[in-house]
Amino acid sequence: MSQAASGYTADRPVAPLRASLRGWPVALLVGLLLLVFAPQLLRGRVLYPHDNAAEAGVRPEGFADANAFWLIDQTNLYAPELHAHIASERSGWLATWNPHNELGRPLFQSGLGSSFLIGHVVAAATRDAFYGYTWMAVLAVLGTALFTFLFLRELGLQSLACVVGALGLSVGPLYPGWQVLPLIQWGFCWAFAVLFAVQRWLRVPSVWTWLLCVFAVHAILLSGFQQHVILLGWMVVGWIVLAVMRSRATPRARLRAFLAIAGAGALAVLTVLPVYLDLYLDWRRSLRSVVGSDTPTVVERLWPTLYGVFWRRDQGGLSYSLSPVYAGFVALAFTRLRQRDGLYWAACFGGVLLASASTQANHALRYFGLALSDWQPIYGVHLPAAVLAALGVDHVLRVRRRAQVVAAAAVLVAGLGALPLMVDRLPGELLASELWLGSVLGLGVCAFAASARGWLLVPLLAVGVFHHGDAFVVWRPRKEIRTDSALARELRERTADGSRFAWVGARPRGGRFVPPNQEIVLDLASVHTYDHFVSRAFDAWVRPLRAPAKRKAYDRRFLRIATEQSLDDEFFAKSGVSTLLSLAPLSPRIAREHARFGEVIVSVVERPGPLVAHLAPGMFQAAEGEFEVESERLYAAQRVVPREWRSDHMRIDVEPSTAETLLFVSQQFHPQWKARADGLTLVTAPIDAVYQGVLLPPGTASIELSFEPWSRWALAPQVAFALAAAAFVAMRLRRPKRTHGRPR
Repeated sequence: MSQAASGYTADRPVAPLRASLRGWPVALLVGLLLLVFAPQLLRGRVLYPHDNAAEAGVRPEGFADANAFWLIDQTNLYAPELHAHIASERSGWLATWNPHNELGRPLFQSGLGSSFLIGHVVAAATRDAFYGYTWMAVLAVLGTALFTFLFLRELGLQSLACVVGALGLSVGPLYPGWQVLPLIQWGFCWAFAVLFAVQRWLRVPSVWTWLLCVFAVHAILLSGFQQHVILLGWMVVGWIVLAVMRSRATPRARLRAFLAIAGAGALAVLTVLPVYLDLYLDWRRSLRSVVGSDTPTVVERLWPTLYGVFWRRDQGGLSYSLSPVYAGFVALAFTRLRQRDGLYWAACFGGVLLASASTQANHALRYFGLALSDWQPIYGVHLPAAVLAALGVDHVLRVRRRAQVVAAAAVLVAGLGALPLMVDRLPGELLASELWLGSVLGLGVCAFAASARGWLLVPLLAVGVFHHGDAFVVWRPRKEIRTDSALARELRERTADGSRFAWVGARPRGGRFVPPNQEIVLDLASVHTYDHFVSRAFDAWVRPLRAPAKRKAYDRRFLRIATEQSLDDEFFAKSGVSTLLSLAPLSPRIAREHARFGEVIVSVVERPGPLVAHLAPGMFQAAEGEFEVESERLYAAQRVVPREWRSDHMRIDVEPSTAETLLFVSQQFHPQWKARADGLTLVTAPIDAVYQGVLLPPGTASIELSFEPWSRWALAPQVAFALAAAAFVAMRLRRPKRTHGRPR
């Protein structure tokens, strides 16, 4: 579609995309990104906060520093989950079921998994989750730098100003937590991709920029952190409305633009519908759906935490800050807000800060869909901050004003004056270094505002990248990361039949020793869990096993069975637990000691139950959509070894019966497990509200049990996007070269 056909005229000349990627500022951006990543990746290093020795069961230990504790989601959730997506034995293209924890549970498909096209490509390129996680984080940062630069350049900003925004939000100080939570970084990446695609399409409409918009919305919904995506969505949609309404197009053309952009969003939502149907089903079954919404976290002492950089590897800290440099850049933007949507981005910036600091405004977020978890809305401030920082630098490069120097100096004085308010949280030497460094950097911003010399930005940006932006990033050789131990090997041998282990009593000090989800990496199975969507049925099952003080309304973790008095035949008959770990000897009536690994005792259960059992008529009862089975009848049932057993698929042979029988599987019931025999779909229902049951018709001899979530259809949009990308590349390669404005 041409500009004339769309009814649009450009407010400013549109720079060719290729021309936007030239010049020394672009070389500076590429050079800094290469300096950050190339040496580490070429040496085979990965992003990981420690050697994983405690997690693998090598030795019990606490957290060596506060930063390691802050990175716990990477080690205990995202890296193991990614390992399941990459390396699990599955029947289809997509890993969908995690048999290692919580009696089995669905794998998360939104985030870093293969339902996301880039995650699928990374999973195909490596079988190592640590390399996979590293590449997903690095690609998120590179994508953020690219699309932030392109959007700012599309606004007509000078290249150096665009580099300031792109570096700040990628490897700079604005969001240094990209190693910890790359989902947040993917959110920034695709939000700027949407902004760029829409801005470009409004100026030069084409099917390719429209498809980029579709893919960007699709990608942010699959790879972003949901609460963060909602907040970014409000800001992006608001800007799109403003961009369309401010154009000099006719009302009819504006309507067509709104419909085209809305169509792109609707198509993107359609492409992620399979994943979100599964997400909704798991949410409805989870404890989170009944405990009510959470209140997002309010930030105390907002200004000093925004101005200072309170993070060190030995101190832990906060993963949000403007830093003295970018606080000064943002202040420069406030001297000319009427230019290039400055007022809108300043309003977004101020609104997020207000919601982050004010309890009343924070509570209002629930009306915008932002109270699904106790996250911090301050993480949304980085998007408008990156735009404002670029606008501020662009203003100085174009027209020097006295007000710009005054703004930079005012931020410097206000920032240094606020830092002592943090004296109760910071050691004296750290506070002194913040005051000294903040003074130098603030004076550097003032010098730039007074002289408008672009080269002054180079050292300021370098400090932001290699000092402030590097605070949370921990690279280490892959060979240093432990993924096995003598204890893990012993547990694999004890549970080689597919059974599980469980902790009883106190765990080793520090809380890091073989935590939930590390079983995925160690190829083990336990009854423990760390799951944001822990099911209500599982929570009801483990609640009597918890210590009374741990029986909360909502707890995503189940780390240990409080006492051995909680264990009886009912537990062992159905849970599939054959091995117990403890720090103290257990009663011989429960288990016998088998081995010791330091302070950890490995005990073998005296009377483990079956993993799969075939119950004859009279051994079970049907009651209100589920089945009930007594433990002694389960012990007496015929034990069955599946002929084929993968994470998401089983083939089971049983003795045919002349009456209805029941198949018991020691895993958590889920309605998307489907059973078939002789071409017929069988009835599946929970046993004792928790376990998987299949009602077998008379004469059934072979059963196929498979997990069939909607997410399996996520391959269709991936293929469509891949074909569209291939068509675009082919078109670009076949485009005739031009000489003096004419085709050659």
